[in-house]
Amino acid sequence: MAYMVPEVIRTSAAAGERLLFRTLEEYLPSDYMVYYEPEIEGRRLDFVIIGPDLGLVVLDVKDYTPAALLQVEHDQWQLHGAAGRVEIVRNPYNEARDNARFVSEQLKQDDRLIQPAGEASGPAQICVRQRDRIYEIEAGRLHQV
Repeated sequence: MAYMVPEVIRTSAAAGERLLFRTLEEYLPSDYMVYYEPEIEGRRLDFVIIGPDLGLVVLDVKDYTPAALLQVEHDQWQLHGAAGRVEIVRNPYNEARDNARFVSEQLKQDDRLIQPAGEASGPAQICVRQRDRIYEIEAGRLHQV
């Protein structure tokens, strides 16, 4: 079982967040840490997972059903909202990608994570997974792996 912070999820959390919280807690090994809704420099992320073989993973949870989606575009999605209104939200893929990059940049600013000399000198390399593509961020450049 993963180490969860906080240990329990609030009952007012979205159903998808509660389900994912329980799933991560139950199925990830004990050497994984899962942070639910950590606030990092004013941003509240859904989940941040740290594990020895995955590194750092940022997850953004959306509780949309296929029936709720009206239109999916590059920058925004249109959804059936409350009382039959149409809601426009930012594309969650872009939001998750931007949050992962934000966390990466915050980590690169921590001197304790930078190797000062030698073959592995420089900031830690951070990988970002988006759908079926894996990217590596190195020295501020994004490379598809």
